[in-house]
This record gives sequence, structure tokens and C-alpha cells, in this order.
Amino acid sequence: MIPVEFKGVKYRSINAMLRAIGISKATYRKRKKQGVPLDAPKSHRLRKKITVDGVIYSSIKEYCLSAGIKRSGYRYRVKKAFKVSRYRRPVEYDGVQYPSINALARALGLTRAKARALLGL
Repeated sequence: MIPVEFKGVKYRSINAMLRAIGISKATYRKRKKQGVPLDAPKSHRLRKKITVDGVIYSSIKEYCLSAGIKRSGYRYRVKKAFKVSRYRRPVEYDGVQYPSINALARALGLTRAKARALLGL
């Protein structure tokens, strides 16, 4: 066991310090890797900011919600090196502009397949 000091308090080991400040080993490793202070509030989200088409999103989840796609779909597209933004294209139906086919489907209470069929895609 290697003694450590944090905020002027000496602990017998890193594990003892983590128990005292109330964070897990995984959180400790993630915060060290990302340069986040160990004493940051627990509600501090360690999100990865992303930029799509010049718009900065605070997290992948935020982008996926605005684009109408699932996070697994986003990860698949990134993994396969597809352009992420090309799947979010605006569509128009009955003179109303929708940000995506999914948004159209949600607004009309349809499945995505039926919305695509309405648009002739």
C-alpha cells in the first residue's frame, strides 16, 4: 500500500481515499484520464462533446435525441466511418418541414417505414 495525500489529508492507499471521498475506482480512472478533478460533484457528467454540421452537442445522447436516432445507430455509423449527419435530412410533407423522417413519423403517429412510404422513399 502506497500512502496518498488528497486535500491535505493522508490516506493509507488510493482505495482508502476513494472510499472516503465516495467515488468508485472506475470513476477515479475516468476522471484521471479526462483531467477532471477528483472532488468534482458527483452529478458532473463526463460527457464527450461532439460537433455535427457545425453544431456543438454536449453529449452523444443530446445529438441522438435531436437527430431522432438511437445511440447504437450513431455508434454503428461512426464505427463504419459513415458520415453521421447525412442520415438526418429534412423532409417536407403537406407543406410542413420536419428535421427527419423519424420526426415526421412521430408527429403523424406512424412507424418509420410508413412515413418513408408516404414520402415515396
